[in-house]
Amino acid sequence: MDSRSEARELLVSRRARVTPDQVGLPAGTNRRVAGLRRGEVAALAGVSVEYYTKLERGAVGGASPEVLDALARALRLGDAERSYLFALANAAGPVARPPRRRSPRAWVPHPTLQWILDSVNPPVAQSRRSLVSVASLIALGWSLAACSGAGAVVPSGGQPSVPVTSEAAASEASPLESAASESTPEPPGDAVSDVPIRIVVDGEAIEGALWDNPAARSLVDQLPLTIDMSDYGRQEVLGEPPEPLTMEGMPSGESAPAGTIGYYAPARTVVLYYSDVGHFTGIVRIGQMDGDLSLLQGWNTSRPVTIEPAD
Repeated sequence: MDSRSEARELLVSRRARVTPDQVGLPAGTNRRVAGLRRGEVAALAGVSVEYYTKLERGAVGGASPEVLDALARALRLGDAERSYLFALANAAGPVARPPRRRSPRAWVPHPTLQWILDSVNPPVAQSRRSLVSVASLIALGWSLAACSGAGAVVPSGGQPSVPVTSEAAASEASPLESAASESTPEPPGDAVSDVPIRIVVDGEAIEGALWDNPAARSLVDQLPLTIDMSDYGRQEVLGEPPEPLTMEGMPSGESAPAGTIGYYAPARTVVLYYSDVGHFTGIVRIGQMDGDLSLLQGWNTSRPVTIEPAD
């Protein structure tokens, strides 16, 4: 059997193996195929039905690593099957190596930048998503430019030491001082801050929070709710909420470190990630879990998961 035939056999057999409920799709009453339809796999992988049909016929040569990785995810391929798919694609036509899934490293601001943020307005530094006034942003840019150009340092417990130019000395007050005296505008009236939540699985709870973004707010509006969730790819559990979440103003895709509460738009599913997942089109991050993620691991069947406000 040649690589084209093997690729066709792999994709057809794995599509027949995956059931709609495993990926958060409704089973319906008029399903004439075992497993998923081609259109469902295409939607989950973020490709057109025509292109997926071509791939399923064995024409995997030249497919990009991102497309192959998306197919592996949509068809719930294991590590060995995923590597086999890439090997078949390479045999048909060289492609790049499978993309590595990298866990994003936490960013730590330079001490000078942290001092500036703390000085502009304490609430601004404490809230991730507070709105900053235009004047404050101008002051921040001025200060960063001065610090980077003059080699500023932060003395212990003091202010950044920036050499004073003749132009700055002639001014009665620096832009930073002027901006600090201005009030920071309040968030819009319909905005909500991060919402503490509780995720209950088999009577045990994982604490967390839903963030202040459009998709998260549309989930907050549905709380409390209970969703039947199932494991996907030994890295996450997912299920479909009663109403889809809005994607207006959200990025087209993101990575999802372990502990992320996410939303996978193509399948309209809320996702709880217990392992790191690299950047993927359709994933948006809507919150964070802070608890024992082992409660989400090792599921063989779907389970009811309750998400409720933690008040």
